Amino acid sequence: MLDSIASRYGKLPSQVLREGDTFDLTVLDTALTYQKYQRDKEDGKIADGDMYDMSSLKELAEKAKNRHNENNS
Repeated sequence: MLDSIASRYGKLPSQVLREGDTFDLTVLDTALTYQKYQRDKEDGKIADGDMYDMSSLKELAEKAKNRHNENNS
């Protein structure tokens, strides 16, 4: 992971270790996930919009909403 961030930013791994933070990890994770999605789409493994199952996302959103409401009651 350190090497991937260093390559992406054109820095030495020691520079990334010294200057990097969790935002850099988030950017790397997002970029790699999107690249995999693009490769899978080109290979015909997934169709547009098939990255996430909508029913699962709705269920997770409902659980989060319920927890939020319970904590704020």
